[in-house]
Amino acid sequence: MPSPRPSRHYDLAAYNAVIRARAWDQDRELPEAAIRGAIPDGLCGGTYLLNGPGLLELGGRIMHPFDGHGFVRALRFDEDGGVRYQGRFVDTMAYRIEASEGLIRYRGLGTMVAEPNLLRGGFLENLRAPTGKDVANTAIVPWGGRLLALWEGGLPHVLDPETLETLGTESFGSSIEAPFLAHVRIDHPRERLVGLSPRPGPKETKLSFYEIDAEGRPYSRRDLAIPGFTVIHDFAITERYYVVFAAAMRPDLRAFLRAKVGLGTLIRAAMVDGSRAATVYLIPREGGGPAVPVSLGQPLFAIHHASAHDLLGPDGRSIAVVFDSCCFERFEFGREFGYRGPDRPLEPELDDDGQFLWRFRLDVQGGQATGTKLSPWCMDFPRVHPERDGYGCRYVYGATNEGPGVAYPFTALLRVDTANAEASKDPAESSTLWSPGEGRLCGEPVFAPDPERSQEDAGWLLAMIYDGDPESSETTLCILDAARLDAGPIAEIDLGELLPYGFHGNWLPA
Repeated sequence: MPSPRPSRHYDLAAYNAVIRARAWDQDRELPEAAIRGAIPDGLCGGTYLLNGPGLLELGGRIMHPFDGHGFVRALRFDEDGGVRYQGRFVDTMAYRIEASEGLIRYRGLGTMVAEPNLLRGGFLENLRAPTGKDVANTAIVPWGGRLLALWEGGLPHVLDPETLETLGTESFGSSIEAPFLAHVRIDHPRERLVGLSPRPGPKETKLSFYEIDAEGRPYSRRDLAIPGFTVIHDFAITERYYVVFAAAMRPDLRAFLRAKVGLGTLIRAAMVDGSRAATVYLIPREGGGPAVPVSLGQPLFAIHHASAHDLLGPDGRSIAVVFDSCCFERFEFGREFGYRGPDRPLEPELDDDGQFLWRFRLDVQGGQATGTKLSPWCMDFPRVHPERDGYGCRYVYGATNEGPGVAYPFTALLRVDTANAEASKDPAESSTLWSPGEGRLCGEPVFAPDPERSQEDAGWLLAMIYDGDPESSETTLCILDAARLDAGPIAEIDLGELLPYGFHGNWLPA
């Protein structure tokens, strides 16, 4: 069991160096000296993929990280033990225009073109600027022999899996509509990609679910609406249900109007309603049927979910859904990653308003839920064994801060044994941490299964580690045994430069 200890101060200059680092397109073999330790044989022939903003500063102004331009990184593990690094910007229209001009030309989710001023006319520049900025900066998913660069505001962008060249956008035969969520789910037993297009309105939120087969062809679509306004970034699946976390929210009409007239940003126009409980909707995947609302009994908010699975009764019917999610008790939009505006350094808050891993048991018939907080450490970027997502996962991995209850910056990786945590009187006993050392940031841990073994924790975690100290500036890909996280890396790959912080990654097996 790890010993709880307070969070260590993170140097803000080093933090800014990481988040605001500038990337560039490249393709190079890494020297043998860059590889420390032995790369497991089970990874050879595979590729680690990562997406995230690679360009945040233009014209001396800082964009909100959500508005930075997507930069995809690929580390290809050769059969002979070598490693090749590729990095390439997603060639969206917005990237071409802003990168070539060196200026912010689009209004983004959290960024304006100019500082709003009624007297000097800054708001007029914002009003004239185009919206719908395509950044493709959030996730990267291999499917149907191609790579999908995903984000919140539009269609996926398709990349060549060998060169990372952008080939265009993908609507799967004009079957899907924008906006298409950055997070998708893969139903491995059925060989389907499952996606969601949410469209929030003041009185209801419309949902369209899509299932795409292994060849990239549309398999099914389901449209419905749930009551109320809510913001959805992620969802989960089980064998029988789509699982949608709907926090009680309300649009801030004043902030929305300010954004419409160029005086504010759209990200500020949504507010979590702390007076009403969140609801999880269980939506049947097959055969239609109404959505089943299940109240969580408290006003939680969630951005990312780990996994879900069905609990079956003696007759084979689903009696409950087990749902693991990273939940906030309080959340305010607009300051993600410590964003303070275009002219100020990023400055994350070390507070106790973080997200914790919860396990909910959702009663299909009664519409009620029981919830258990599974660890005293916060968790975000949750990942599970990819082939078991939707069918029952015991182990959840994610990024955390070493200080219990502190959400961010992420300075450690966390593994939670959910079965032990649920049964134990002390959930800390089921948590395992690993920290890369003083002042370093941890990215999302991506699970790469061992192709020779079937146990759920048989595989490796691959995570980017960032050091923004000017005397030791570097980015390292660490490879850890998923079953022995606290033993530390079994291999480390020095990329020879400081790369910008990534959001979500994936593993493409040989």
